[in-house]
Amino acid sequence: MHVPLIIRAPFLDATPGVCDGLVQNIDIFATALDLADVAMPESGLSRSLLPLVRDPLASIRDAAFSESFDRKMVRQGAHKLIVDNDPLGLELYDLERDPGETVNLARDPRDPKLVTSDAGALARINELLRRLVAWQQDCEAVSSRTGPRRQLVRPQD
Repeated sequence: MHVPLIIRAPFLDATPGVCDGLVQNIDIFATALDLADVAMPESGLSRSLLPLVRDPLASIRDAAFSESFDRKMVRQGAHKLIVDNDPLGLELYDLERDPGETVNLARDPRDPKLVTSDAGALARINELLRRLVAWQQDCEAVSSRTGPRRQLVRPQD
C-alpha cells in the first residue's frame, strides 16, 4: 500500500527528497512527538520518521504491517503477503517483478484454488506469516497494557 506523505518543518535541516523506505501510519504519532521533543512511550510500535527526513536512504523498519477489517498485510523486502478470512484469501506478491500485483505466488498457476507447491514461495509465506503473527501479538500486548480505548465522542442523552 502506498500512502503519500509530506513532512515539512521549517526548523529541520533537511533537503527535500523522496523516500521509498517502509513506514506505517502509526509512525506519524512518534514523528509528531519527536518534532515536539517529547519522549516516545515504550510501545515499540511507532517509530519517528525524522531519520528518513534527514536521510531518505535510511531505514527505520524492515517490515510494514496493516490491517483493515478481515484483511491483514505484511510487506518485507520485495514481498507482500495478504491474509483474509476467505478460504482462498492468501496472496503473495513479488513487488519488484510484479508491482501491479497481478500474479499471486501463493496459488498454483494451474489451479488457483490450490496453494502453490513451490518451495521458495511456501518458505516466504511461512516467514511472512510468522512476522504477521508476531506483530499481532505485539499489538495485543500494547492493548492489554493501555486498557480499552477511550470513547472520544459521548452519545447524547
